[in-house]
Amino acid sequence: MTVRAVPAQAGPPDGPAGAAAARRLLPSPGTGAAMARLGEVAARLLGGTAGRVWLLPEGVGDGGAVAALCAATAATGRVLAVGDPPADVPTDAAGATGAGAADAAADAAARALLGRGRAAPRAFLGAPLVDQDGRVVGALGVACDAPRAWGTHDRGLLAELARAAVAQLELSALTGEREVDRARLELVLAAARVGTWEWDLFADAVVWDARSLALYGAGAPAQDLGLDDVLGRIHPDDVEQVHAALAAAAASGGGLEVEFRVVHADGAVRSLLAAGRTVADASGRPRRMLGVNIDVTESRTGVRRRLEASRRATGLARVALALTGAQTEPDVLEAVLGQGTATLGAVGGIVGLLDEAAGVARLTLTGDFDASVREDLATAPLDADLPVVTAATTGEVLAFGDREQLLRRYPSLADLVRRTGTQALVAAPLRHAGRPLGALLLRWAQPQPLEAEDLQVVEGLAAQAAQALARVRADAAREAARAAAEAAARRLSLLVEIGEVLAPLDDEDGRRGLRRLAEAVVPELADWSVLTLADDAGRLHDVGWSHRDPARGEAVRRCAALGTAVAARLEGPVVERLSAGEPLVLPALTDEVVHRLLPEPGLVDAVRALDPGGAVVLPLVARGRLLGSLALVTTSGRGPHTPDELATAREVARRAAAAIDGARLLHRTQRVAEALQRSLLTSPPRVPDLDLQVRYVPAVADARVGGDWYDAFTTPDGTTRLVIGDVMGHDTAAAAAMGQVRSLVRALASDRPEGPAAVLSRADRAAQVLQVGTYATVLTAELHRPSPQRPGAWRLRWHSAGHPPPLLLLPDGGVRVLESEPGLLLGLDPTTDRADEEALVPLGATLMLFTDGLVERRSQPLDAGLERLARILGDLAALPLDELCDRVLATVLAEDPEDDVALVAVRPRQPQHEGEPEDGPEDEREGEQ
Repeated sequence: MTVRAVPAQAGPPDGPAGAAAARRLLPSPGTGAAMARLGEVAARLLGGTAGRVWLLPEGVGDGGAVAALCAATAATGRVLAVGDPPADVPTDAAGATGAGAADAAADAAARALLGRGRAAPRAFLGAPLVDQDGRVVGALGVACDAPRAWGTHDRGLLAELARAAVAQLELSALTGEREVDRARLELVLAAARVGTWEWDLFADAVVWDARSLALYGAGAPAQDLGLDDVLGRIHPDDVEQVHAALAAAAASGGGLEVEFRVVHADGAVRSLLAAGRTVADASGRPRRMLGVNIDVTESRTGVRRRLEASRRATGLARVALALTGAQTEPDVLEAVLGQGTATLGAVGGIVGLLDEAAGVARLTLTGDFDASVREDLATAPLDADLPVVTAATTGEVLAFGDREQLLRRYPSLADLVRRTGTQALVAAPLRHAGRPLGALLLRWAQPQPLEAEDLQVVEGLAAQAAQALARVRADAAREAARAAAEAAARRLSLLVEIGEVLAPLDDEDGRRGLRRLAEAVVPELADWSVLTLADDAGRLHDVGWSHRDPARGEAVRRCAALGTAVAARLEGPVVERLSAGEPLVLPALTDEVVHRLLPEPGLVDAVRALDPGGAVVLPLVARGRLLGSLALVTTSGRGPHTPDELATAREVARRAAAAIDGARLLHRTQRVAEALQRSLLTSPPRVPDLDLQVRYVPAVADARVGGDWYDAFTTPDGTTRLVIGDVMGHDTAAAAAMGQVRSLVRALASDRPEGPAAVLSRADRAAQVLQVGTYATVLTAELHRPSPQRPGAWRLRWHSAGHPPPLLLLPDGGVRVLESEPGLLLGLDPTTDRADEEALVPLGATLMLFTDGLVERRSQPLDAGLERLARILGDLAALPLDELCDRVLATVLAEDPEDDVALVAVRPRQPQHEGEPEDGPEDEREGEQ
């Protein structure tokens, strides 16, 4: 005998879950008979002697071997076939379909169960019962009293029968559950006295259950009632309301909720609440309406209050949402007075916000207040006899359910109450974190019961409003602080920019920089500006103007010209005020103000065309003198200047006046210094057959004087002497020291015929004796005319006391640096030995002596500067000497010079024949730049 376990759709049962699923499918008495018949059918179809449907919760009990084999089948979760194979099928082949532990367990169970006693089966075929969730809940088994081999057809047929058994059990279970649910629903509806109904919108037929019939007092069968029958049982006063609600729900496909009264045959009146919803067909059209009827006669008042509370809660939730999104105080007031009053059924409201600084409450009204009431109640003193003020200042909640109560407390409001039609009101304080903010007042046109619940709702609305007000005020304060910080940063940035604009006032009045000043203050301090200066003679000049719209700049210029023309003739308080350093602040620059201040034809129209708002005219005063004015004008959309803008404008004017005054002082000092410098630097001599050019360029800083100098003169023996030097320093002290050293060297070089080194040696000793007390780099040189032995060149002798070497530019463009061993600076050591250097200067060549300012920079060493100068000279060899000097300075000093520059250039020419005019320079200019 062999036991074969054939795989099925499920595995072994999953313990408690499978048992619970099987319990749900336990057959009812009727279903149990059907399952017994199914077992008999299975036995007949498979040629067995017995068949059985077995479920897990049954257990084996006294079911005998068949029940035990069914239990074994359920345990494996597979089709279980037990019997003798045909003689022609080997045992190992027959057992090949079984596998593993499941076959072993089934084989053991079969050997233990089959053939036990005379009634025990000799063959068995079982299939598991698997529910829709894949759980094994039992088994269907067929037994034979004779050995048998089960074929594939047998096993498939039994599996189909097992699925049919499960389907029947599922259907039976669902039917039973539905009946239980229906019974439960009936119990609930009966306990709640709720009836159900269904209205077929196409057939206009209303089907009621028995409870609805009882609620309406109807005795006819439910199927015999139409809509008119329903409406006929409703109280006449409520018919129109119900009909409208039904029609609206049917038309919109929405829900229904309506309360009404019905009249029974015995005259009894009951209050019902009908609620329902519309069901649409496949096309989306309303097809039927399903609903319930509830008898609310005893709880009508309670239901209404609950509905009202629900409505209020919904409305207050909307108000809370609006308050959450409020960004400003008007947003908060709109949410409270708009949505809040509607939610509470009030006809209007007032919010009073405390302005303690002004000593008033500022009131905002909503509702049907007329214009006179709104005007009377715009503000109220903090001691005003008004409920909203009382609530705001005392924190008291005031409630008056009727006009009589209200006037007993506030008799002075009789006229106002009559004018506004107020019958009841509540006033609740607005407080946040213990701080009073104001109060909320709601009023009704009908008396109100105003119970504790009502007051709690109003207080809750007031608390929400107070919290929202505190939040938006805090947000506004933060935003104002941020804006103020940004504005302060912009003003500080403007002052920094003004400092940069005013720093390089490089002409006497600084007009180029002041034009930029007029542009810099727009738009931070004004929408357009005009800057006017007075010269030393008192004449006014517009030096700068600007408009935030560049296209209107010309209009500002014309307006400024007209204003300046008349301002030049003005005398009196305005001029006295500006001269005293007081700004003229005009919050509104109207036509009348313009005409009164500047009575010039056409000026009023010119100013009006620029759409002025406010203006301020700031004097530019320094050392008690009025130097000019700065006019800052806003447009009408911007309004007058703020206090911070005025403070910044005053600082701008102060800095501008100081810069202008400083520029004028500097230029006056520079003119004096330059005159002094020119007096110390004489014009070069006219030397036959020799072009000689000199240049001096002062540094841009300080007073434009320094210690650089040049000198050129001829001695009685016909020698041309050249001197160039640089005394340390760049101020008037350096210029004075330079004058001493220059005079000393000039005197010593002209009193006797000796070489440059000897001259500087004597100058060293003389400086010590005279206690000149300064050091200088000096290069002295002398030029001797060509001799018969050297007819094509001049002889050059020179000595350098720490000075940059001269350059020799040859006619072909080559450049030589006349290097030498430089001696010590003049004034360091009177005992130092000095020696002359010599070189030849060919006709047409150019010898150039210069101070270090021409070749030395902070970012460039001396050698690099010499190389650069040599390259520049090489490109200019063909130019006349005066033009060459100008081009060198323009190229090398392309930017403002950091140091003084002195330059001497000489170029030997072919000797002139007797009677021919010299072609040298005739203006004997010193060539300063």
